[in-house]
Amino acid sequence: MMSLVFLGDWTSYYLAMLNQTDPMPVKMIDYLKKRLNSIE
Repeated sequence: MMSLVFLGDWTSYYLAMLNQTDPMPVKMIDYLKKRLNSIE
């Protein structure tokens, strides 16, 4: 099962590179970080 997750991760990474898109921005993670910082 983990090998399929790993394969999916690398597939999406290489597809992003082929389409000249940065695969790193994850808007939901940025939103979560902002919310966690506002709690402090």
